[in-house]
Amino acid sequence: MNLPLIIHMVRKDLIDKIADYASLLVLRIKSQSAMNYHDLNLHAENAYIPILNSIFDLNLVNANLLKVNHPAVDLIDHSNGIAFQITSTATQDRIIDTLKKFIGKNLYEQYPTLYIYILTEKRTIIMRLK
Repeated sequence: MNLPLIIHMVRKDLIDKIADYASLLVLRIKSQSAMNYHDLNLHAENAYIPILNSIFDLNLVNANLLKVNHPAVDLIDHSNGIAFQITSTATQDRIIDTLKKFIGKNLYEQYPTLYIYILTEKRTIIMRLK
């Protein structure tokens, strides 16, 4: 075998493993959330910190370390003014609730950029802002 083919095979194997583990995580989060069991969501918040930091060159920390049950956001990066809400609830009501809390607590002043990361699956949500 030649080296480029070996590298391609190893890369494909790694990508397949990442996809398998990501799919398993989604299934477990969905099934546990259906039973109102959200511990895995909390662990996912922490697991995504180094991933998001590495991919986007951020300095995210868990907001709950600063304030227990921090309103509206789960991960924050003070230096870049970015906040993330990590959720398994991909509904319009959940997103609106997050935005209302984010605005109501004036968090946009510290974190002008808010991302809502849905752990389960991609959804298209159309909202009209008043």
